[in-house]
Amino acid sequence: MRLSHKSFLNGMPEPVYRPAGTDHRKECCLPMIFLERIHLCVINTETEIDKISRDELKKPLIERPGNLIYFETDTRLYGIVSSGDVYRSSGTDIPINKKFSFAARSETMRARRFFLAHSNIHELPALEDGRLIGEFQSADDELYLDRAVPLSRNGYAEGYFAGLKRTALVEPAAGHGFKRPYFEKMKAALDSYHAEYTVVTFEEMLEHFDAFSRYLVVDQPENRGALLALYLLYGKKFYHRIVTFYEFLEKLESSQVVDCEEVFRGFLSQGVSTVVINARRQHSDYADRTEAAVRKRFPQEFPDDLNGRVWPFAEAFFDDLYSLDGYVDNILNGYFFVEQQNEQMRLRDSNSRYVNVSKGERRTVGQPVEYERTIYFYGPCLVIGSYEGDEYTIESWLQKRINECGYRVKVVNCGCWGGNVATLNRMVSTLFKKGDVIVALMEDLDIKFEGMKSVNIWETLEKNQVPAEWLLDSPFHVNHHVTKMYADEIFSVIFGEENSVGESGGEYVPFHFDFIERFFIRKYFHNVDLSAYRSAACCVFNGNPFTNGHRYLLEKAAEETEHVYLLVVKENSSIFSFCERYAMAIEAAKDLKNVTVIPSGLFIGNVVNFPAYYAKMWTPDAEEQVRNHVRTFGSVAGSLHATHRFVGEEPMDPVTALINQVSLEILPEYGIKTVIVPRKTKDAQPITGTFVRELAEKDPDRLCSFVPASTADIMLCETINVF
Repeated sequence: MRLSHKSFLNGMPEPVYRPAGTDHRKECCLPMIFLERIHLCVINTETEIDKISRDELKKPLIERPGNLIYFETDTRLYGIVSSGDVYRSSGTDIPINKKFSFAARSETMRARRFFLAHSNIHELPALEDGRLIGEFQSADDELYLDRAVPLSRNGYAEGYFAGLKRTALVEPAAGHGFKRPYFEKMKAALDSYHAEYTVVTFEEMLEHFDAFSRYLVVDQPENRGALLALYLLYGKKFYHRIVTFYEFLEKLESSQVVDCEEVFRGFLSQGVSTVVINARRQHSDYADRTEAAVRKRFPQEFPDDLNGRVWPFAEAFFDDLYSLDGYVDNILNGYFFVEQQNEQMRLRDSNSRYVNVSKGERRTVGQPVEYERTIYFYGPCLVIGSYEGDEYTIESWLQKRINECGYRVKVVNCGCWGGNVATLNRMVSTLFKKGDVIVALMEDLDIKFEGMKSVNIWETLEKNQVPAEWLLDSPFHVNHHVTKMYADEIFSVIFGEENSVGESGGEYVPFHFDFIERFFIRKYFHNVDLSAYRSAACCVFNGNPFTNGHRYLLEKAAEETEHVYLLVVKENSSIFSFCERYAMAIEAAKDLKNVTVIPSGLFIGNVVNFPAYYAKMWTPDAEEQVRNHVRTFGSVAGSLHATHRFVGEEPMDPVTALINQVSLEILPEYGIKTVIVPRKTKDAQPITGTFVRELAEKDPDRLCSFVPASTADIMLCETINVF
């Protein structure tokens, strides 16, 4: 089966290697902002106190919601209470933390490094002579919202908004009036698509939380403050019911809103059965008890180092396999590596005592030599078998059950991380025969239509009254007892009396799916005539940060072609987030009328596809990564009808220099000419991102000689009401 473009790289931004079982969902990395003291939740006391009651926290938090509550006297800040402090406390009083990190207002780069080193911390107090003057926050949603690609250019927007049910749009809290323009922007977006929603105040959301299934709030600080206030009121966490407008738009641009249903319908129409694994949360005493026990072990929703935190619970979790020689060490200390092979994301081949991967497939024990049909599994962690040896994965349990029943069926584990796009791409690139079966775990998606079979693993857990000790942080990270239960449930769905698989027709199933059209063009250029220009340039910038060198290159492209498409790499592996780098590019280019700035989408520059770029060092497979990157660029730029690629001369970074060389060699196959522009200098100093980042720390007053003024404002967190 062939894709409709010559090359295709895929996958959501993910690390290149995976500790067994690590959950890869994480909060979006957003730009840093400095918020003045007036907008923060501050409690003044005459003298220092050591603790505060839960009830005393509620009122100030409702007026100015946030993740931190500050405590100060007339002379200085002496303590804080964070959401973590509240979640960890069991009594009516919450201890005030007297030891905390802080920064000066001028230390913006230090604050950035702090957030990079502490991914679970989102606020850093700013002090002056011991007094609180404000707060650095690792999220400035508004910086992106002002510049987001118009919804009219997203072909999925109408259907997405039409699907909203029982949604409340939440006005900013009383003390956050400066966020009102973004609330109005949210409201206008919903109104433009005639979405069903109800406007509520922040207080009304807290008082009548069960009235709606989803609450749409302005930004991340409002979200975290709401979660903390709700916990104080109800003693529960409601992570998935409160969504920021940025997350709302991000989901619309992501692989979660695509024609997945069309893909599965296509397979069904060709005689390939499909089963989707989902984990829709059950509202029951069992689910509440189990989730509470899980959160007690892992208070952070998505632990950064889950494997390292499993050891205290390993004996209960691994149960009878705990004493098996070397088993736990092999599972928790082993790594699954992700690689690209023949344009597919897959696990790298590896061999160990209990975990083996061959030709990109995790070993399934008991596979028959002769078989009539195949069951293929796709998806991340649970499908891969992150916490099981080869013989205890879902696939091996299922194969054992099939063999015992005498069916001539082979089970194949095609599990891999990389997100829904990578999963779909590998799926549609597999040669299926009529009678084969697809079992897929699609992240955060529950696809339902007539003929589609599904397995809800929460229902399986409750039916078997699985003890919480056999789960780690979610129903996807479970032990060998639970994978057997899941396998039995999948077996009954596939081979049950009403769901019996018919005979194999022995014919290969034809299938065609245009990924770049569905995941890029339809996201950013719906109803746009991309053939309107005789010459068009396509540039890719990481822009960490956007400098006058980037501006110079963009000007050259704008002078020599009719139109320029600037793709800003949508990846958060740099010290400046995608949202910051995107805002920098938009602001720096807004006077160039023939330049369109857009996110690079899911295909170009993701760390899982191109780790050598972010490592900034030569690796054995760097050349292969570069060639894949250039071919993917050729496919994307070709879809934009680009005739030129403009790149900057690169005398220092060997990986970027190789990109230029390979572009000259390969892009003519796509009808694209590569133009290498000499690097811009200032006072004999080459303008590089490294130099500018150092300047921001050592001599920020000189920044505007090397970067656009808007870039300097973003770098120094001078963005409130600037644009």
